[in-house]
Amino acid sequence: MASTEQTLIENMTSAWNISYDTSTSGYYKSLISSADVIEKYYIWVIFMIGFPGNIASLVTIIRMKPVTSLTCYVALLAVVDNLTLVVKLLHLVLQDYHITTITSSECKVLSFLGNVLVNYASWILVAMAIERFVAVWYPLKLGVKWTTKRSLVAMTTLFLVIVGIHLHLLWTMTSFEGKCEVAHAYYNFFMVEMWYWISATMYAFLPCTLLVLSNVLIILGIRKSADEHKSLAVLPLTSTHRDVTIMLIVVSLVFLILTTPICVFLLVGQTWLPRIYSDDFARKKLFQQIAYILCDSNHAVNFFLYFMSARRFRRQIFRCGSSSSDVALSKNRTYRYINRFDTTRTQVYYDIDSSTQIRLYTTSSN
Repeated sequence: MASTEQTLIENMTSAWNISYDTSTSGYYKSLISSADVIEKYYIWVIFMIGFPGNIASLVTIIRMKPVTSLTCYVALLAVVDNLTLVVKLLHLVLQDYHITTITSSECKVLSFLGNVLVNYASWILVAMAIERFVAVWYPLKLGVKWTTKRSLVAMTTLFLVIVGIHLHLLWTMTSFEGKCEVAHAYYNFFMVEMWYWISATMYAFLPCTLLVLSNVLIILGIRKSADEHKSLAVLPLTSTHRDVTIMLIVVSLVFLILTTPICVFLLVGQTWLPRIYSDDFARKKLFQQIAYILCDSNHAVNFFLYFMSARRFRRQIFRCGSSSSDVALSKNRTYRYINRFDTTRTQVYYDIDSSTQIRLYTTSSN
């Protein structure tokens, strides 16, 4: 979840909840304690799982030939996911661990980078879904219209658009008492009433809607292709295309499942306004943290989804592993051969020296 949206949600909660309930119960304290522990440690767990997984995805993908638009998307998504995890972890350490006071510049940069990266990751997945839609419905146009070069140009353009949309965070956000806050009061209306919904739509609502539509159309296209194949009207999807399509559907469905809770929270958060220190307030905060865990897990699970759903990806991983084993075995064999050669050569030298000494001894005796 983008740090700016978390800040806005907390600001809205503190601004609208003017009613207090000071009689905190044990139930309230247990929920708040659980939410605080989750908020403090969950990103570390996601980072430890996701960072090496994304590196493994990147290493595997760049070794797969030929290079296609899809492999570029997967490699780019792995890089963006890891950068997102690093920014989120850095933001947590600076703001919540109080190792050092987060400065205004740090708050601006981290808020900007965090929002740009999480949005870009969502839209890379949307681009993958659109590419698969074209591959299923218009397979003959895919190689002509959807080249790798055009895909890279499209992703660069998309990145610049996202940067432009979030550029205002470099002056609308600042640091106040160790927390990232809206810089000035006259930004409040824009940030709370307008940017809240713009950011939520860019990050969750619109990508989820497009992924649902794309995947429904992809599934319908696969069924249509299968029906036409039965009547010998068209050729069926190749095993590679089918493999890639299944992988994309799995990744998209998991993204939708993990993102749905934060979508629900963003929608109901505007009307769910419990009294501060009430049990309902604690339930809202715990649900908020659980939603953050799920949506941030999107940046850590892709490697495992690729491995489970894509046979080609699994084969490449096993091939990389076997290649590493072969290299190690070859080095070991070479080392043993050289050692054996050196031992034999030493023995020869020893024999020569011994025979020379024997001849010398015999000559001197005579």
